[in-house]
Amino acid sequence: MELLAGVDDYIVTTKELNSLFTFDFKKVYWNSRLSHEHERLVNSFKEPQIVADVMAGVGPFAIPSAKNNVRFLANDLNPESFKWLNHNIKSNKVDRFVRSFNLDGREFIKKAPFLLLDEPFQETTPSLTQKQQKELKHANKSPKLLPIRDYIDHFIMNLPASALEFLDAFKPTYKAIQEKYSDTDRPLSFTRPMVHVHCFSKAADMEQATVDICQRASDYLGHTVEPKMDGYNLHHVRSVAPNKEMYCLSLRIPKF
Repeated sequence: MELLAGVDDYIVTTKELNSLFTFDFKKVYWNSRLSHEHERLVNSFKEPQIVADVMAGVGPFAIPSAKNNVRFLANDLNPESFKWLNHNIKSNKVDRFVRSFNLDGREFIKKAPFLLLDEPFQETTPSLTQKQQKELKHANKSPKLLPIRDYIDHFIMNLPASALEFLDAFKPTYKAIQEKYSDTDRPLSFTRPMVHVHCFSKAADMEQATVDICQRASDYLGHTVEPKMDGYNLHHVRSVAPNKEMYCLSLRIPKF
């Protein structure tokens, strides 16, 4: 980025999904054209789920979700993104719901499930709107606490140029978890969380894109990815340029 005139100051604040995001535009990535995709995924996460964002940036998924009482493990390798992620967590007052990490994406995928087992999110009071607070006060009731939770329900990988490549970290991680906890009465997401991975394809036609993306995802995951698998969805996010389409592939981690 080149400064043509004016003050050399790229720190900006923008609002999205009832959250404020401050960052140095020169040093981190932000694209307002992705606001609908941010909203789509944020709305798919439900209290009291836990989401792990492998490439969290400055928090466009984590912070609005946390305001909906979804707890987050938010990771980004870029030190500047990590700095502003922490700033935005504090400024939006969601630090009870978001834990931040500055790790390589593969390392984060391999460590996150076990970090959560060692240190679960504890029982806590949910975030309430003023209307909800008034209703509870009028009814002389206390809010239902968010429960202790020690497993990840969803992973997000929003780095479309290379995110598919990180699928290779899931098989060794979740194969070990599946083998160790095969005889326990655990929720499905404990051993087989959902994964939402953004990617590019030259194919604008959904049928061609399905073939292309499923083949690449299969190669990296080490398991066949196909429309009939559990949790499968391929969502067209936007057209980036001629012969460059952005998609989000969603699937549930298979039984390895």
